[in-house]
Amino acid sequence: MRHADKLRSSTFASTVSTLRDPSRGQRAPRALGPDAALTKLSELAAAHVTARRWYPRRVDCFVGSIALYLHSYHIGIPVRLVIGIQNYPFFSHAWVEIINGTGSEINAGGVDVSNLARILEVQADRIC
Repeated sequence: MRHADKLRSSTFASTVSTLRDPSRGQRAPRALGPDAALTKLSELAAAHVTARRWYPRRVDCFVGSIALYLHSYHIGIPVRLVIGIQNYPFFSHAWVEIINGTGSEINAGGVDVSNLARILEVQADRIC
């Protein structure tokens, strides 16, 4: 069963479990170096934004972030999926962060996430 099918037909808890261990019986990809990973993630994010324009339905930040997270994992980029919220006025957003030795670079799709409280961070366990 493909990851997209698993995510559609599962509960929230099992979805988070699938995101934490996306390999499930597959060999973990070799992690890229920090500079190569940042460059590759930027290219990958641009490709995902372009693909969204051609998709016939609206793709929100949550679905787009999960797609980018899984795609990044499978090519060896160490990333984490983050969901954040703000109370007044209510606002929520999901984004992908790259994990490197000096901290993390945020790929938030142009949204300022500095005022959002992080309520969920999911990081693949198998990428070193």
